[in-house]
Amino acid sequence: ALAEEKAKLAGGFRVGDRVVSLIDHTVCRSPMRIVGRGDVGTAVGPSEDERAADHAARLSVDFGEGKGRANLLGSSQLVAEAEWPKRQKEDADGVGND
Repeated sequence: ALAEEKAKLAGGFRVGDRVVSLIDHTVCRSPMRIVGRGDVGTAVGPSEDERAADHAARLSVDFGEGKGRANLLGSSQLVAEAEWPKRQKEDADGVGND
């Protein structure tokens, strides 16, 4: 069971999970790339920026060719791919918008 606990990333995701970005995010490494809301990626491990204050709350997601990896907050900036249609519907209905 210990290995399973280890495999859990921020937000309860696991390596290999398909996730969707809830934010538009600029990846500052060169060349600069944009990960957009709705982009689908794969959780690849813990955040790669170990110096960040919120390192433990982030995970590294690979958004594929042309986008690369981004370290996003598991609890607020990502949603499981299966949950995404529901989240989009809530957006359309104005649920959860400030």
